[in-house]
Amino acid sequence: MSLNIKQPRAHELAAQLAKLTGETLTTAVVRSLEERLEREEKKKRSKEARSGRIQEFLNRYSHQIP
Repeated sequence: MSLNIKQPRAHELAAQLAKLTGETLTTAVVRSLEERLEREEKKKRSKEARSGRIQEFLNRYSHQIP
C-alpha cells in the first residue's frame, strides 16, 4: 500500500521530524498521525461528555424555569 502526498512542505516536515527523532520517515509519519488521531478522538469524547452533562442539567432543572 502506498501514500503519495504531493506537497513539498509535508515531506519537509516529515523529514525534519524523522531526523530529530531518529525514526524512519514512515515511522515519523505514522506516529504523528496516530498521535493526532488520538488527540482528536479525545476532544470529541470530551465534547460529547460535556454535552451529556449539560443535557442532564437541563433535564434536572428545566421544570424550575417559569
